[in-house]
Amino acid sequence: MPTDTEPTTRKGEARGPAQPFTPHSRTARAWLPWALLALVPWALGAWALRFTCDDAYISFRYAANLVAGDGLVYNVGETPPVEGYSNLLWTLASAAALALRLDPAVVANVLAAASAAALILLVARFAHVRFGLSGLGCGIVALFVGILPPVSCWSTGGLETMTFALAVFLVYERIASGPGAPRGWQAGIAAALAALLRADGAGWVLAALAVAWVDAGSRPEVRAAVVRAALLLGAAVCAQLAFRLAWHQDWIPNTARVKAGLSAMRIERGAKYVGMMLVAMPALLLAPLLALIATRGTLKCPRRVSIAAAVFAVVAAGYSIWAGGDFLPFGRFLLPAVPFVGLAFACLLARPAAWVRVAAALLLATAPLATLGVQAVPRALHFRWNEAEPIDELTMLDNVRYRAEQWALVGRALSTRCAGQSIVLGGIGAVGYFSGLRVLDLFGLVSPAVARLETPLERSSPGHDRRVDPEFFLPERPDLLGAWISSTSATLAGLPPHWQGLVAANQARVERWPLAEDEDFPPGTELRVLRIVYDR
Repeated sequence: MPTDTEPTTRKGEARGPAQPFTPHSRTARAWLPWALLALVPWALGAWALRFTCDDAYISFRYAANLVAGDGLVYNVGETPPVEGYSNLLWTLASAAALALRLDPAVVANVLAAASAAALILLVARFAHVRFGLSGLGCGIVALFVGILPPVSCWSTGGLETMTFALAVFLVYERIASGPGAPRGWQAGIAAALAALLRADGAGWVLAALAVAWVDAGSRPEVRAAVVRAALLLGAAVCAQLAFRLAWHQDWIPNTARVKAGLSAMRIERGAKYVGMMLVAMPALLLAPLLALIATRGTLKCPRRVSIAAAVFAVVAAGYSIWAGGDFLPFGRFLLPAVPFVGLAFACLLARPAAWVRVAAALLLATAPLATLGVQAVPRALHFRWNEAEPIDELTMLDNVRYRAEQWALVGRALSTRCAGQSIVLGGIGAVGYFSGLRVLDLFGLVSPAVARLETPLERSSPGHDRRVDPEFFLPERPDLLGAWISSTSATLAGLPPHWQGLVAANQARVERWPLAEDEDFPPGTELRVLRIVYDR
């Protein structure tokens, strides 16, 4: 099935420079039908796991305010505007969707799915061009990438995650795929897009350029391509920094103040995050490791690719540990390494050894288990500290999907019953987007006063290290301390004890608003809000 890309030499014979596989015109597209066929199981998995997470609605709210003429702001009228998003280009794309009267969540998920399909096909093409894998071999590589849980999950989600992973991989692929001269300007365009898609994108791009240089070799044309890409990357970073200083009047995003920063607690949590993801999806570790073993002392082309894949996987793990992990499901922070894991799998198919083929078959068979709920959840690797017990990734996905759907209902109900008011929130995405209320953020993403507090970090789930009590915002006189959808027959016994104390002391009251089925609310439900009572 696969063929090696360089002739094998005997011991003592001179070996010429590595040459990329140059397909004959008859077979140049032989990989494509098989790769397209592999998109079928990917599409089924992506559809089964489809969702839009609450965080996506933060960008949608910025986009909606921009289209409405209020500028790139979360709360209309704030000065200076707070950079509570970390995905400028994605937010602008959402604004374009809204300007065209399209649902930004639908557009975001379509873009993510298209990016996933393109990424799978690019990995398959790379395997054909660099290794000379047959059409069937490339189809197997595409199948492997498409059924990996991070790809199945993040083909939707509403975030820039998959499109960002595609842009980062393109930086490497445009330089290292061959045949022909490296495409430095094309790599640079992808680098600029990656830098604008995520606030931390430049770091990922530099890692992709480094492994591309190692893989393609330090030849003059490679150096020139890397320089061209770096120039466009630098231009994008400088342009975004200039915009940030002019509009947000800050050097770094507010999100970085909330979520970034090195600490022993974050390192511990990040290490447990990586450990849990590798337990859930062992192929992410085993494919690069087995590729390094299988290509040891062999041909230059597969060896260099296996090293590039392993190095990038280490970069992704290191970043995840430094960032303290991520509470969202299925290894979102590890996704940029997934196409490189696919290349490591292709290295295995390029080797004729029987044990390598058996290992590849086992990787392929076990790759999707986590998306089916088959996953060990060792307590020693528990990292979502807001949860009492560790949970598997499929359960976490169900939780994220359910919360976003419920918060969207709350936001829609608030929009017609409490318009123009203010509310203190923890989850600021869907409630903020659908309600339009002024939001005071307990976790500080859009509230700089919280982000700048010199307080100890809480031992909590990733992204929720910094938190204030609702009383912190009382000087700003918010109207509401909370809102939720409840059954009309439910009592108030389930209120948090602190809220019950406020109600008992006549410092707050619970207001109830009926919800109609013809407004697409569940039958027998009502909106309940906790309104603060001020002395007038």
